[in-house]
Amino acid sequence: MLGDGERIHGFLGYHDGAPPEEYHTSSLDDFFNYAEGMSIIDAWKNAHPGGLLNLDKNWAVMYHSANANDRITAFTDTTASGSEYTIYLERFERDDASFVSSSVLNNMSANSLALNANTYAVFAEADVNKINGIYSNLQSKLLGENAQLKIDEYNRIVYNNFEGHTGEADLGLALSDKQAVATALQQLDALGIAPDGDYKASVSYVRRYEMDLNSDVISEPETIEYNVCFYRTYNGIDLLSDQGDGIVVSFDKYGLTNLQYKWRDVQIVTDAELMTANTVTSEQAKSIYLANVEKNAQNNLEETNLEEPQDSIVSLAYLEINGEMRPVWVCSPDGGYGNHIFIDAQSGEQISAV
Repeated sequence: MLGDGERIHGFLGYHDGAPPEEYHTSSLDDFFNYAEGMSIIDAWKNAHPGGLLNLDKNWAVMYHSANANDRITAFTDTTASGSEYTIYLERFERDDASFVSSSVLNNMSANSLALNANTYAVFAEADVNKINGIYSNLQSKLLGENAQLKIDEYNRIVYNNFEGHTGEADLGLALSDKQAVATALQQLDALGIAPDGDYKASVSYVRRYEMDLNSDVISEPETIEYNVCFYRTYNGIDLLSDQGDGIVVSFDKYGLTNLQYKWRDVQIVTDAELMTANTVTSEQAKSIYLANVEKNAQNNLEETNLEEPQDSIVSLAYLEINGEMRPVWVCSPDGGYGNHIFIDAQSGEQISAV
């Protein structure tokens, strides 16, 4: 990345593994579509949007700052050997200290499946007229020369601001998680789409590291973008969906960079079978999860010694899959959705939603 002539300008990839094949392919398709109108690096970022259930996409990019604005149709010039340079590593991250976790996460039992007699929450049908009304209102507030607003295949309103600032110095924005959530709520309130009802918020980040190629030192990261995801709850239990429900707000020091909005109403449903169904306890779900972790470690381990798998946090959620709401156990190392699996709370089967 520092030589004359045909030196490499940068790398696109992932840390801790790429997403599953179907979603990886979709992300690559999005990347090439975005790359028609923006830099290669910004296209890679936009092809991997933040969200509650897709936090494990783990995109990463390393690049020479002089080539941050490379485009597929217009590559920047190669810098001469010996000239000043900066090599950046940017990646999507989430901390263990996320608002996803709550007091509800620990010490749950199978009886928790019937927290409120035999009732539970489901998402209502999408109100198309309401969605179109919100979309029309946002058009007057958000659209600009380098922005896009659309309604996607999930009836979700998606906004992207393509005014990229990749490669610029001093992009750091130092906020606590609470400040990031407050900032996101201010932006949503100004747009007239602040979340209502009961909800939680999860915070993730885009962080940038500066590489010192004269030593093994990598700089402390600066957070250059915050991603705040709001999602509904019922009696403290997360309500999740494979249809992209929730509100995602992404912003940097210059303002809003991405918005995803699908905030369906919630209906309370009575289901007599919920009380009598054979259920999987949280301890059983944890055992299934730890066995999965150990199996993956065994498959990826080159040496014979296998470390003990990490403990897990198990929480209850309702997950909508193909329009059907199902009680599931969420198992992960930290109680969040960055490296999780879903266990069907009635059958014990592992469910894939991303």
